[in-house]
Amino acid sequence: MADVSTNNNVQLGCGTLILIAIIVMVFSGGNESKTLRGQLEGVDRKIDRLEKKIDDLSQKLSELPPASLETTKAR
Repeated sequence: MADVSTNNNVQLGCGTLILIAIIVMVFSGGNESKTLRGQLEGVDRKIDRLEKKIDDLSQKLSELPPASLETTKAR
């Protein structure tokens, strides 16, 4: 019969420990993730405002007569 070792130590590699840490971080619902979510919502609102301003400026440009576009380009 084979010699069975009674050493039951578990060895986790560095990659396994990193994976466990990521899983814990994702599912912990900590304050940091709430802060990041709030910051992302703020950035999303700013992007929406910028898109609106770009649309407004594009509309104003399309309403200008062709002669005033030439004058604007010369500046």
